[in-house]
Amino acid sequence: MNIFRDFMEKPTDEIMDGICCALTIIHGDDVYKPIIRREYNYLVAEYHINGVVVGIMMSILELKERKISLEEYARTIRKKALIEYVDRVESERKKEWNDALNRWKETQGDNKC
Repeated sequence: MNIFRDFMEKPTDEIMDGICCALTIIHGDDVYKPIIRREYNYLVAEYHINGVVVGIMMSILELKERKISLEEYARTIRKKALIEYVDRVESERKKEWNDALNRWKETQGDNKC
């Protein structure tokens, strides 16, 4: 069974559930199951990881033409989702640190003689 070919011919709930299970991220005791939806010729996997929403778009045509397994493709998508999550969290933390540093500099400027 080629899940991508079958999906193109007749997308069923069973196939969508199989893709969703393959894209599930397990980290420690946490399980992040994506919400999968179809938009035109794309599948969108939306993860909610610790309050951060990460969306990954996958071209259905690209999936069908690829010669890789579902396992390999799912590993690639999970990796992209985690990298995007880490990038967003680091970006937010960097902004928080820069804001805190600027506030500290302002208070130091007020204390000059």
